[in-house]
Amino acid sequence: MVIGIETACGDPIFVSGVDPYPVFTAIHGEGEWDQKLVAPSLEAFFQCLIVFREFAAGRSNPVDLDANPPTLEEQAQFLKTIGALAGASPELLNFWAVQIDVDIDTFEYPLDQE
Repeated sequence: MVIGIETACGDPIFVSGVDPYPVFTAIHGEGEWDQKLVAPSLEAFFQCLIVFREFAAGRSNPVDLDANPPTLEEQAQFLKTIGALAGASPELLNFWAVQIDVDIDTFEYPLDQE
């Protein structure tokens, strides 16, 4: 069941009907959906959204984002928290990294730093 659309690319976010209800996304307009895991359960997805909401506070539009850009530390902490909540697979972290405009392949701040 489609439950939303991610804003970075407009791709659908959908949930499986099988417990624990994992959440996926897939590139639309490709003929077939090659689903990518976003969260291992609906509950984990909701927890990730709460973390995302906290990260986005004070950055809800381009003007606010320009005035309050996230630091490398904030970006790293966001991804570390998402990894703890939903799993640290590269595919899953990449979805969340795109949402905060980070290229996970070139992000150089260590995610395991305390």
